[in-house]
Amino acid sequence: MICCDVFRVYRMPAVSRLKALTLDVTNTLVKARASIGQQYADAASMHGIRADPVALDSAFDSTWSQKKREMPDYGTHHGVTAREWWSDLVKRVFVKAGHKDVGPEMLNKVFDTLWDHFMVGSSSFWCLNS
Repeated sequence: MICCDVFRVYRMPAVSRLKALTLDVTNTLVKARASIGQQYADAASMHGIRADPVALDSAFDSTWSQKKREMPDYGTHHGVTAREWWSDLVKRVFVKAGHKDVGPEMLNKVFDTLWDHFMVGSSSFWCLNS
């Protein structure tokens, strides 16, 4: 590939050196159908847990910021998989939203539901951003 700027023309390194390319499509190409809190509450209700979407939204915002400071890049440089990173985030969100009494097994089920819907791209969770 050849790039050009006002002062010089130079050759870019070979694409074969590229190891990974990631794209963040959230809120650009696709967006969530409902708020994060609503979707977490919906997933929880599938497992018999009643949760307030507004409390989950608030808990998500602060927990997301904290988690990103602790382990940026979804834990890549901390020996944590993305799935483990998100699992911990979801559990923290529910605890912060007042669901300290929900056991780890039930939170694992809620997380599995969310992971499947968000990662598989379920149309019940995502829609095209217009």
